[in-house]
Amino acid sequence: MATLLHRLGTTAFRHWPRFLAGWLVVLLALGAFSAAFAKPLSENFTIPGIPSEEAADLQAELFPGSESAFDAANVNVVVQAPEGEKLTDYRQDIAELTEALAGLPQMPEDPQVVGPVKQAQLIEEQLVGAAQAAGGDRAAVREARANADAISPLSDDGRTGIITFEWDVDSPTDIEETSLDALEDVMSDARESGLEVEANGPGATLFSEIGLTSEAIGLGVALIVLVLTFGSLVAAGMPIFNAVLGVMIGLTGVTAMTAFIDVDSSATILASMIGIAVGIDYTLFILARYRTELHHTDDREAAVGVAVGTAGSAVVFAGLTVLIALSALAVVRIPFLTTMGLAAAATVFVAVLVALTLLPAILGLFKSKTFAGRVRKYRPQHDEDGKVLNNGVRWARFVGRYPAALVAVVVIGLGALAVPLAGLQLAFPTDSTAPSDSTQRQASELVSEGFGPGREAPLLVVVDARDVE
Repeated sequence: MATLLHRLGTTAFRHWPRFLAGWLVVLLALGAFSAAFAKPLSENFTIPGIPSEEAADLQAELFPGSESAFDAANVNVVVQAPEGEKLTDYRQDIAELTEALAGLPQMPEDPQVVGPVKQAQLIEEQLVGAAQAAGGDRAAVREARANADAISPLSDDGRTGIITFEWDVDSPTDIEETSLDALEDVMSDARESGLEVEANGPGATLFSEIGLTSEAIGLGVALIVLVLTFGSLVAAGMPIFNAVLGVMIGLTGVTAMTAFIDVDSSATILASMIGIAVGIDYTLFILARYRTELHHTDDREAAVGVAVGTAGSAVVFAGLTVLIALSALAVVRIPFLTTMGLAAAATVFVAVLVALTLLPAILGLFKSKTFAGRVRKYRPQHDEDGKVLNNGVRWARFVGRYPAALVAVVVIGLGALAVPLAGLQLAFPTDSTAPSDSTQRQASELVSEGFGPGREAPLLVVVDARDVE
């Protein structure tokens, strides 16, 4: 394989215009196809076979007109009176709050937003009245009143209440940022009365397509590290350029695949994160080896061939390892995990090809200017054999002298880090696990404080009695 990679590297170096044009054509072709035929990314994170999803499917089958729980865009606005007071003392303030909520953008034409005190009364009248109308005895009426208390939006002490409404959208992903900003403004105005007002629920969270802020910060840090490593602005920019181009091609390809299959939105997030990481690393492997080879020869083409043949072999092996690991997510048979793994694997595959072909072509383009734009001079030390002696070489020699001791240290260290995992509890993120300063987390804590634990996660039992005689 090293011989084939050596030949590939020298060919890309000599015919760099063709390779650069080839990658440009691939990007443009995928972009054109994606623009013409791509469909929106899916937001349905389903896990076939689990009881909760089977219950949801059965509910949809029994009640065809009911809204899917996955598409519900409801908001719970939690209000709490100061300690020692009740919400009945703030009737006018709550009335103004409900009126302002009804006037929010993306609300239905005639929204029914009712305060918790009035809603609690309506629920009790409905259930108790139904029991009385059915001719129930005192026990039935008491049971109806207990059921009303269980689902009441007003806490037993009358201090905490929940105002529920739903946006006029098909799914939570359709909620606009301006609508949530308006909701925050309304809650901020209501807090001036002394009430605590927070909101949570599926409709209180903004779903963004791809968060680029963290990736941009990561690229900035990587650029600083690369500049310090190479001491050259041009060389430092090559891994960044290759990684970004590889991710662009990978994500464009993933988007294009939506024309044929459903692709979850989370797939693009994982693909961009891993694609940037491996894209920088794989290019860095070969570029660093190329710089080392230039200490032994003035033939840049030969140096590129050796770099791609040696470091490129490590890139292929590392890439295959990551490909296998990501593709193995399909084993669990969870659709959104499968698409995440395959999308990320495809991006890693592109990153390997970019490192093996595009980098040599860029080196052929820049030639002697590869390490231009120096911010510091590179004067490596050499050992008695004339080989470069740096901290990496020193560390490798140190590990070679004390392998058993270092293995023991690593095993003991990993074991110590693994001890807390014995008490780790896994679950999907909820509003109760949101950042402590977020309105979602604070609303969740207010609900738990006022209504007790479990109020936000009621157990829904769906019974199909169609086959029961």
